[in-house]
Amino acid sequence: MNWMNSRFDPERFKRLLLSWVVSDAIPFHKLESEHFHKLCEYLRPQSRPHIPHHTTMRSMIIDEYERHLPVIVDLLQNATTRIHLSFDIWTSRQMRCLAGK
Repeated sequence: MNWMNSRFDPERFKRLLLSWVVSDAIPFHKLESEHFHKLCEYLRPQSRPHIPHHTTMRSMIIDEYERHLPVIVDLLQNATTRIHLSFDIWTSRQMRCLAGK
């Protein structure tokens, strides 16, 4: 028996998956990779973890953003010092302004 089977928590899996996609800027299409699905099947062979479709992942990210936005707004509004922002922006050969992620 795979040691992961007895401790698998589907909700925790979704949170960790979401964190990975956002933190490492994983393209949504990678969630549909056959290799990624095989890796997940290996971790949980009896019942493969549900891997959200890319549209579901997008919705999950937007939901998390909206859930955290009020906290960030409050922190910024109540900051006691100045806040300096820097943007990673460059111009393509076609003279289009592009922001880094």
